[in-house]
Amino acid sequence: MPKLTTARTPILLDCDTGVDDTMAIMLACFAPEIELVGIGTIWGNVDTDLATQNTLNILAMCGRSEVPVAKGALLPLNGSHVDYGYYVHGDDGRGPIDAKMVGSLQAVTNSGR
Repeated sequence: MPKLTTARTPILLDCDTGVDDTMAIMLACFAPEIELVGIGTIWGNVDTDLATQNTLNILAMCGRSEVPVAKGALLPLNGSHVDYGYYVHGDDGRGPIDAKMVGSLQAVTNSGR
C-alpha cells in the first residue's frame, strides 16, 4: 500500500480575479494538499484595482486574510490597448450578484506602473 504523505505543494496564484479565478482561489484556500503562499493580481477580466479588491475579499470570506496579495501592473507594459472582460464577469468581476465588500484589507505591494 502506498505511503500517505502530508506534504503540501506551495502555490503562488496570478489572477485577474473574476468569476473563474474566484473558484481557483477558493480551491487553493481549502485544499489540504495546497499551501497558498501568495496571490499576484493583474488586469484582464477586470482592472487591476478591482482584481486586487476582489482577491482580498475572497481571502477574507475564506478566512485566509494572512495570504499576501501583490498588486501588479495597471496597464500592459508594452502600452497596448486593454479590453477588460466585464461583458462576461459583470461590472464587479463577480457576475450578476450584489455582494458587499467583506473586509478592508490592503495589498502588500504595487509592482506595476
